[in-house]
Amino acid sequence: MCFDSKNLPLTVENWNSKEFIHKPHIGYYRWPRKLKVASKTDKPEAITTENMSDSERILYEFFSTDQKLDQLIAFMSLEGKKGSDRFNGDRYVLYKAVFRNFGKLVL
Repeated sequence: MCFDSKNLPLTVENWNSKEFIHKPHIGYYRWPRKLKVASKTDKPEAITTENMSDSERILYEFFSTDQKLDQLIAFMSLEGKKGSDRFNGDRYVLYKAVFRNFGKLVL
């Protein structure tokens, strides 16, 4: 993150007034001519089990089942080549998307 050192967000209100973009491809080479971000006043409807689509419900049930989650963690913990594994960006994107879409429900 980059901040103007003369205008740091030191209070909660000041921090919440800032707009943050969580897409790594935006601004990588250059900023787009027109940048659209979600308004803080247009909050999306909170996801509950009642308003999930079928595909969302399948993912939610997977991440809320302890046995399946333990199997996923065991699988993700396997080393492909002993001592040479590095940070996996695909796994990061998976967890980021799950927590972005389901929030505290799967946490």
